[in-house]
Amino acid sequence: MSAREFKAYFREYTWDRVLLDAAHDAMAIYEYLRSQKITPFIDMNQRNTGNKKYKDDMMISRNGVPICKKGLEMRDRGYDSSRARRKYHCPLVVKGVVTCDTPCSV
Repeated sequence: MSAREFKAYFREYTWDRVLLDAAHDAMAIYEYLRSQKITPFIDMNQRNTGNKKYKDDMMISRNGVPICKKGLEMRDRGYDSSRARRKYHCPLVVKGVVTCDTPCSV
C-alpha cells in the first residue's frame, strides 16, 4: 500500500513520521514524504553500499553517522530544514575549541 493509498483509506489517522525498510530506499519516496510534511526513517539498502561519494572520502558508520579522519563518529548538530539534512561536526571540538590536529569541521 502506498502512502497516498494509506491516507485515502485511513483518513482519521494523522502521521508525521514513517519507518520504512530498505526496499523503500529511493530518493523519490523520500522526497514525496518530505513534501507531505512526513519525516521518513528509511533503512539504507545494503546492495548499494559503496556507491556514494562523500567529501574527502568520508566514511559512514553502520548507524548512518559520518566518521571523522581520526575514526570517531561525528557529533550531531541538529537538522537543517532549509537543506533537508542533518548537520554534524568534529567530535574533538569542544565549546568551539579545536582539540584535534586534523579537524574535519569547527
